[in-house]
Amino acid sequence: MKSFEKKPLVFATAAALSPLLMLPMSSYSAPVLEEVIITAQKRDESLSDVPISISVMDQESLDNYQVDDLFDLANFIPGMVFSRAPDDGLVLSFRGVASVSRNQAYEQAVGVFLDGVFFGKGRLYSAGIYDLERTEMIMGTQSTLLGKNTSVGAISLVTKKPGTEIGGYTQVSLSEHGGYSVKGAIDLPISDTLRTRIAGYYSELEGATENELTGNGVPIDDNYSIRFSTSWDVSDSVSLDFMYQTGQDNKTGDTFQLDGDPNGLAAALGITDSKLDDKIYKSTNFGPGDGDSSHDIDSNIANLVINWTLENHVITSQTTYADYDLAFFDDVDVEPGDYLAFIREEDYSQYSQEIRIASTNGEKLDYMAGLYYFTSDWESEEIGYWDYPVPGDVFEGPMLNTIEQDVDYYAAFVSGTWHISDRLRLAAGLRYAEEIKEAVMQRSAIEPFTLWNTIINPPYPATPLDYSEYMLNGNANLQYDLTPNTMIYASYGNGTKTGGFAESNTIPTGNPDLEARLAAETVDNYEIGFKSNLLDGAAILNAAIYYIDITDLQKTLFTGAEFLTGNADARSYGFDISGSWQATDNLSFNGGVVYADAEEKDSGLKLDIAPEWTGNLGIRFEHAISDSFLLGLNGNLRHRSGQFAQPKEGIPEGDSLTTLDITASISDMEETWKLSLIGRNLTDDIAQEFGYPYTNPLTPGLISSASNSPRTMMVQFTYNF
Repeated sequence: MKSFEKKPLVFATAAALSPLLMLPMSSYSAPVLEEVIITAQKRDESLSDVPISISVMDQESLDNYQVDDLFDLANFIPGMVFSRAPDDGLVLSFRGVASVSRNQAYEQAVGVFLDGVFFGKGRLYSAGIYDLERTEMIMGTQSTLLGKNTSVGAISLVTKKPGTEIGGYTQVSLSEHGGYSVKGAIDLPISDTLRTRIAGYYSELEGATENELTGNGVPIDDNYSIRFSTSWDVSDSVSLDFMYQTGQDNKTGDTFQLDGDPNGLAAALGITDSKLDDKIYKSTNFGPGDGDSSHDIDSNIANLVINWTLENHVITSQTTYADYDLAFFDDVDVEPGDYLAFIREEDYSQYSQEIRIASTNGEKLDYMAGLYYFTSDWESEEIGYWDYPVPGDVFEGPMLNTIEQDVDYYAAFVSGTWHISDRLRLAAGLRYAEEIKEAVMQRSAIEPFTLWNTIINPPYPATPLDYSEYMLNGNANLQYDLTPNTMIYASYGNGTKTGGFAESNTIPTGNPDLEARLAAETVDNYEIGFKSNLLDGAAILNAAIYYIDITDLQKTLFTGAEFLTGNADARSYGFDISGSWQATDNLSFNGGVVYADAEEKDSGLKLDIAPEWTGNLGIRFEHAISDSFLLGLNGNLRHRSGQFAQPKEGIPEGDSLTTLDITASISDMEETWKLSLIGRNLTDDIAQEFGYPYTNPLTPGLISSASNSPRTMMVQFTYNF
């Protein structure tokens, strides 16, 4: 929506938050906001006391809008954008800085953790999120305590812990486009000291985009997951928490299509689908997707945490394991027929062990120290099937790319907070780490042997590669309490995302040791801000300005025929403002806006997946319509400005996007049951979420794009017992 420009977004957000400043504090008697406790720094802390920009959503808010994965979650978090390429390569952006989408050997700059289990591969990021206590989106470098792959930020998913009484819930949702999802959980305490919880979900939901050739509403999400958790108070001083989760994520189809045909080149080839809308016309003979692309991931996650409480310390041991098996069949050419497809299989497993000690005496100096070890094994085989009928076989001839990679990561860290006075605190921490990668890469031509798969993309034998990096990173911040309700802070963070090998890179010389290497990426993050409680606890208002300096930002550019990988210095600066207001017992507001000016330093070109403006305005309202029934209303208005989908502004900037989500519900007064009508993207606004140059060599200048989901209505029923 072009009419929603930059300044009105700021003014709208300011208008929503301005009542917090205008009402007289001494005479205001509205109810207070509930205190939010987070664990972003591996301690239980109040959100208002942590000198970090953090957004938090609880499970109730996730359910209100049928948020089932991180892609949906991004619609509610200012400063966060999450896009994916046709092969499910992920682009997760915080404050305008993102990791590349294609190269699966890359590390991510935003780490994701489930109960502290670090996800070492972006493939795990697409797992469904359910039965959570809360999600914490942590903006800014978190290298000291969270460590690996948190140079830009982190996402912490905290599951609900087993309860002390038998109880739980079940939830069923139906979509207007077809299909349903079921979620539920039950607490089964075994004794006063041993408690268990079983949670799970199943979804079989059709998408809102119609593939006219296959008859499918895409993407189709056919997923399930089950989680078993147990908490055991072994003794007065020792406790144990164990979690095991297994699941399968199946996605059939995608929304990629041509985005315009200004010169009629596509129409001349008989391709009529050139409008970014809710209709696509493409098919493939590869895979089990009945003509659509197919993505299947089976995953397992296990976590064991043991806490030993001493007189003034807590010693924690955390042991984690995760793995996945993957089979992808990607239709990239956005046409009927098979001209470009990628067929990929991956096997991945990881193990980690952390031991840390933290002080608990609450005196002048609070501190934490620990050791961390992480190892992973990854194998990938991908066939690139090129079959464009171009004279000379220039774009015709399949090839097989394989990589096997082992990673070992060792780290030691220490962090402390010095309470200089009752109002002044200084915190600092260091993390020393070494990462070692050993890989073997190979490319093989597959018949028919052509110019494309023997000369332009030459085969090469199994080539051993090794990489190592020593890292000294850290964080520091200074906090000062201006008043009992207002804290100002200044913080600095330095983080490293290790380099490695560009497994999808075009290697024209046939020597990956020369052309597949990638330098490490280093981030310096500076931030100044304040956090305040207003109106006797009825409101909060937070703001920060930041500057992110990136040395050797890792980028991959797809030209339509090849992947080009490299490093470039970049920076992002801007501000964020957020606030909440509990206006009455039944009415609350929240809002936030983030401005990010992100570009490469040398060229001045905008970074990809980096909209300048993102913002949200939310409302929650409850009203008793009788002695027995409660009416609920939740609304969220989101806006992001236009963004580039390829590095170096490789394709034109996409349109801005403004969506409105509204949920209306009715329940009994105790909310034992609740019936909700959920409307997603009621404005039916459509914009490019990800794009790349069209791969047909006879149509230069055209763009393939995927859009956000069109308007969708759902019905949801929840029963608590």
